[in-house]
Amino acid sequence: MVKSVTKIAVRAEQIRKKRHLVNLESFISLKRENLCMKSCKLTLLMILLVGPFCYSQDLKMLDFAPLMKKNRVHKRICSTVKYQNNVPTDTIPFGLEEFDANGRLVYYEEYYSRGKLKAKYRYGYDANGVITRSTVEHFSNDFQLINLINVFDASGRITERKPEISIQNFWTVEKYTYNSGGVLVTSEQFYESNGKPTGATKNNYLPHLKTPDDSIVYIYNSKELMILHRFYDEHGNVRSSKVYSYKHI
Repeated sequence: MVKSVTKIAVRAEQIRKKRHLVNLESFISLKRENLCMKSCKLTLLMILLVGPFCYSQDLKMLDFAPLMKKNRVHKRICSTVKYQNNVPTDTIPFGLEEFDANGRLVYYEEYYSRGKLKAKYRYGYDANGVITRSTVEHFSNDFQLINLINVFDASGRITERKPEISIQNFWTVEKYTYNSGGVLVTSEQFYESNGKPTGATKNNYLPHLKTPDDSIVYIYNSKELMILHRFYDEHGNVRSSKVYSYKHI
């Protein structure tokens, strides 16, 4: 009996997600009909500069704290939708973010490409909004709670951080740079093995927090919250989409 109820619940959730995706696809089709090709080309170019809008382990979401606070966002769920011949075939979670009453990121779950939990991040703040504590629990270390050591600039922004003990398949140091307005524009992760550098990754972000226009690539709701970020291949076919859902206080 319990198994039957569980199966019914799982099936109901699958149907709900499918209906949501169909509704979103219909909305995007309407947007496509009302947009000019010039706008599409501009936004496609911006994809190369912005990158995905669920910011992995780094601190980019802190730039959006005022927007999250304004809309009383408590949680944001990030999913990847895969396509074949422009038809959605699979939906996989890749991130889950939780925010405090001031819109600041306090908890983040990161997933591997097939939806398996990869890491958990937690953040604490003082009365001025400066991060006082950040931790990571990573799959490679059996989700052991590990403190991240932070280095700050004169404005209280983190410019560098690293785990207090090494974590397999994880960066040894992460560095941040900001523009004159205090907006995070790059984050870099550096990796080592046996004390020797093995590689690095870099994320580049635009100096502003919203794309210039709504389009078939970036879709926002009426509260200026992004609900979809779509990627195309060189032939104009949909390769994948990042879909975002929100829970409010």
